[in-house]
Amino acid sequence: MGYIEKVDGSQRRLETDDEFLVRMNGLIRLFCKLLVNRIPPFDKDLSFGWKWCSDVLNLPARPNITLILLRVFLEEAGETMMKEYAKQFPKIIRTIRKNLPQLAKGTSDSEISRLQTALEKFP
Repeated sequence: MGYIEKVDGSQRRLETDDEFLVRMNGLIRLFCKLLVNRIPPFDKDLSFGWKWCSDVLNLPARPNITLILLRVFLEEAGETMMKEYAKQFPKIIRTIRKNLPQLAKGTSDSEISRLQTALEKFP
């Protein structure tokens, strides 16, 4: 999944779930900022964002992380994606809404609510 090993003094441990989720949140925000602002390597178009989002939706959902990734993507890049892909991006939004119960299995109620709030911004 991408958990990293941490060193606490002389002890080694895997990062906690909270540490992992915070790190992933930061990474996806950075990805979206680079994508939306067309900074290399994403300076050509938004197709990488489209591919990334569809890949996330095609992977088996993981508790918390799937919804966090989708929510942050929608918050940071959703408007830009909607402008660029005005006919196709609403299909992604509908797919997320339709599959929310399956995507949200094992996810906290607060994360589900936060994703629903992010989805409300889109028709």
